[in-house]
Amino acid sequence: MREVSTGAAMIRHIDEDGGGEYQVTLYHGVATKDDLYDREYFEELEARTDWFTYRPALSREDWNGRSGRVPALLAEDYPRAGGNVAYICGSPNMVSDTMKALMKARLFPRDIYREDFFDSADRAAGTHVVRSPLIRR
Repeated sequence: MREVSTGAAMIRHIDEDGGGEYQVTLYHGVATKDDLYDREYFEELEARTDWFTYRPALSREDWNGRSGRVPALLAEDYPRAGGNVAYICGSPNMVSDTMKALMKARLFPRDIYREDFFDSADRAAGTHVVRSPLIRR
């Protein structure tokens, strides 16, 4: 069974509804090029619309595109993120790091939506409990 990203489903929904009401930028951060699911669809969507931008990035493999983790790339691209809305999907660590980067760039928590994807290692380590980066422990 193929895993489907919430972000990909949201973008497909926007596309099916005609898009265009908002500017959407997808940061698609994965480890290797083989992990870039739906890449052809996202590239085609970017080519045929003016509302969608696709920004794939690899963290563990060299290639001719962007490299690094999404939180660092967002910090480069959006030093001031206020006025935007973010939807973050991914591993708990990536989601937490991305939230911190966006809040540092002045995006309010009320404008950040998150969905953590847990695997068996996360559950075994007890990271299935979502903790807000706003609360110090």
